[in-house]
Amino acid sequence: MIRVIGLGSPFGDDRVGWRVIELLQALLPAQIDLVALDRPGAALINWMQGVDHLVLVDAVCSGVAPGSIV
Repeated sequence: MIRVIGLGSPFGDDRVGWRVIELLQALLPAQIDLVALDRPGAALINWMQGVDHLVLVDAVCSGVAPGSIV
């Protein structure tokens, strides 16, 4: 199974993970599991079980240009 998880909060700049999931829903086939999680903390590990490929999308303050992939 392929899963893409958007992390963050449903509010403000931390919403970027959620927004990416919203956009991908119109672009990716239904076989790819798309999930938006509101600051899951340690429970994130449970979302990794049974997954062959996982992509995490989150906002980060890294000093690189906005929109960069890290």
